[in-house]
Parts: sequence; structure tokens; C-alpha cells
Amino acid sequence: MNTSPDKESPSKDIYQEAIDAINKAMTEAKTLHVPMANAASLATVSNDNKPSVRTVTICDANNDGLLLFINSNSGKAQHISQQPNVGLCFYWHDLHLQLVIQGSAVEIDVDEANFWWKKQDRNFQLAAWASSEPSNASQQRASAKTQFSDERIPMPDHWAAYRIKPFRIEFWEANWKRASSHYCYELEDGLWGKSLL
Repeated sequence: MNTSPDKESPSKDIYQEAIDAINKAMTEAKTLHVPMANAASLATVSNDNKPSVRTVTICDANNDGLLLFINSNSGKAQHISQQPNVGLCFYWHDLHLQLVIQGSAVEIDVDEANFWWKKQDRNFQLAAWASSEPSNASQQRASAKTQFSDERIPMPDHWAAYRIKPFRIEFWEANWKRASSHYCYELEDGLWGKSLL
């Protein structure tokens, strides 16, 4: 089973380079005002091997992995509980860059989840509350907006935060004006390595 490198592992600098590259790409995309620069496609698979993919918002990326919030009643949450290995794909057209990540999704503790929840946009928080009743989302959103008009919006009980802990990080840079660059970082036997593809 792939695991994150130990702090004293000689591969830790390679992993840090990969995480820094992820954050650099997301920052550049935001600087260029790319719409939803932190949005990625999340691929999961159910126990009966039926794949599913949808767009999610990545709220943070650090050495512990990439963070996202998930409705605990959603299909993706059910898939993750059955099979935690997932795939993420970012595509930033203005950067001519695609980033594909394979990793294992792990639910984080409530204290850390609430820390990151407080940093989220108020509209994101309202949308989460509206998701409790998808068939009546507009009314649920309006109700939450009224209920929390003068206070911080807490994380709904039916939401949780996950870290996707990578074991493969692949960058593909290409456009018609220059040669493509295709390389990956991969964790094998507890050690991170980097290779050109």
C-alpha cells in the first residue's frame, strides 16, 4: 500500500516539489482570472465498478494532500466509503496545462474541517446548506441566508472534509507554439520519484 513519505525520507524534497508545482499552477490560474481556477474533475468508482465523475472545488493543497468538502449523503461520499482511491483532473486552458492526480481520499477531523470551512466563500457555504434538500434547494438557500444573516455560517452536519493524499501526480504542458512537457511524480515503496513521460 502506498503511503506518504516519512519526514526524514530522501524523497521528501521531490514530494515537496510536486506540491509546490500544484500550488504554483493554481496561483497562476487565479492570477490570470481563469474561471473557477480551483475546480477539478473528481473520478470515483463504486463497489460494482461503475465509474462516476463530477466537478468539485479544491480548497487547499499542502503536504497532507488536497482538501475538498463533500456532502456526506452524495454519491461521491458513498463511493469513497466503498473505494477511497480516486482521481482528480485539473485543466487550465490559459496555462496550457493539465494536472492529473491519483490518490486516496481520507476524511479529516472536525476541528481541521471547521478551520477550513470558515475560510470558504459565503455563497459556497449557503450552497452547502441548500444541498440538504436538492429538490427544494432555492428555498433551503433562502432559509439559510435568513437564518445566518448576522452570523458565521456553520458547516452543515451532513457535510465533511476530505484530503486526497496523492500517490501519483502528473503534469502535461503543451501548446502549438512549443514542445510539450509531460512528467510525473509517483510514490512507490514509500519513496517519491520523478520521471519524464
